[in-house]
Amino acid sequence: MKKKILLIILSLTLILGSVSVAVAAVTGGEEKNEAAKAADAAATGSDKGAETKAPQYEVTMLHSVVSGAAVIGSHLQILDKDGDIMDDWITDGTDHVINARLIAGETYTLHEVSAPAGYVLAPDVTFTVSEDGSIDEIVMQDDYTKIQFVKISELTGELLADVHMQVWDKDDKVILDWITDGTIAQADGLLVAGETYTLHEVSAPNGYVLADDVTFTVGTDGELQTITMTDDYTKVRIKKTTK
Repeated sequence: MKKKILLIILSLTLILGSVSVAVAAVTGGEEKNEAAKAADAAATGSDKGAETKAPQYEVTMLHSVVSGAAVIGSHLQILDKDGDIMDDWITDGTDHVINARLIAGETYTLHEVSAPAGYVLAPDVTFTVSEDGSIDEIVMQDDYTKIQFVKISELTGELLADVHMQVWDKDDKVILDWITDGTIAQADGLLVAGETYTLHEVSAPNGYVLADDVTFTVGTDGELQTITMTDDYTKVRIKKTTK
């Protein structure tokens, strides 16, 4: 039986959005997505030509990833048609080469057992070994976790600056620490898929009160998640009366 040379490459897929995104305005504690409302109105014909756009906000990256970079620490396997393991390794940033072990014309599956922190499991890649002796290059791309943190003023419905924020892991260890600047904060490829974290407000700007902690679980599909925290504001009523 003729056997093949196989080259396995695990790389990072880039799914970065634009530098500005639309977020829902918040008024009276209820989320109101103006873009969604406009789309619904257009679909029902009740919009009557009016055009409503969601506000656009700049995004500040707290942690980012490099497009096309090799992924280190991924546990990969090659499975045959019966599910038997033909090869098993942990990626180290270099291409993994399999010489004269896989059978020409046979179909195999490249399977990711576990992904490193900040990445999500890639779908299996099925391939058939060619029969002409050429090198088969198999590429698996790992997506990564993407979390946006939106700090909103209950008073104005706009993004709130000068708030000291932190993200804690399940052991209350500080993973992220920043001061809001009126933009959306985003962390890519940092938080672990499937893990639960806490968004915590350390201090609020003058005129606002501390918000309750927000607990969230990072998704395992690589989709962008938005975590919103709203700050209420101080309210004082002065009355002047006669004696």
